[in-house]
Amino acid sequence: MPPPRKVEITVFYDFLFYFVSAKFIQNKILYFRRRAFTLAEVIIVIGILGIIAALTIPGFVVKYQKIATAKKVEKFYSTIYNTVNLINNEVGDISWIDESLNWDQTDTEEFYNKYFSNKLASIEKTKKGKWYYISFSNGSGFILWARGSATSKGVDFLMTYCPDYKFCLKNGPECYDGQNGFLFTLNNKGKFSTYCSLETERDDLVTQCKNKHPEDHHKAHCCSALLMKDNWEIKEDYPWAIK
Repeated sequence: MPPPRKVEITVFYDFLFYFVSAKFIQNKILYFRRRAFTLAEVIIVIGILGIIAALTIPGFVVKYQKIATAKKVEKFYSTIYNTVNLINNEVGDISWIDESLNWDQTDTEEFYNKYFSNKLASIEKTKKGKWYYISFSNGSGFILWARGSATSKGVDFLMTYCPDYKFCLKNGPECYDGQNGFLFTLNNKGKFSTYCSLETERDDLVTQCKNKHPEDHHKAHCCSALLMKDNWEIKEDYPWAIK
């Protein structure tokens, strides 16, 4: 009886050594290398991955676009707001704009160079008629333009900001659609703000941003105010069109 027990133990250790040996592992690797996937299996896997990608990637892209847009708009607002406050401290309680001028007599380039040129780090400035285009190093930019009547005196300035400056260049100052362009205002007393009041009820801002402008569906005057009221976050009910 004892000798057979010794043989059994010896066989067991030999088997265990073989199982963990490099030769066993090499044999298994060769087995899996020799076993190729069939064409049908490859097509099925690719199809499943394609479906998963089609369902998930667009959502991630839209989410990224919203976050990136909101952060750029917030940075623009903060930059101009701080710059305006700095200018106000320099000029004191005087009107920025000659109130004897009307819209047709206002030079946006002269106004920008007088107050903003040495305070904003722009990389390109272009004048097109009454409109002045300014771009930044992050690829965004804005259009400075005057609002008023060609006959009555006194004007305010408007700023159309585009997270992608090329959109401003292509579509002009009234391209504030709430996604590619956002509207802000600077009055002749040196107050910079969103075009629509932040005192407006949020539901009304959502409606006005969603319905755009009654005469032009590309215009969304109140989207910048909605974005700011929501602490620079594009929420689920924000009228964002999937590109």
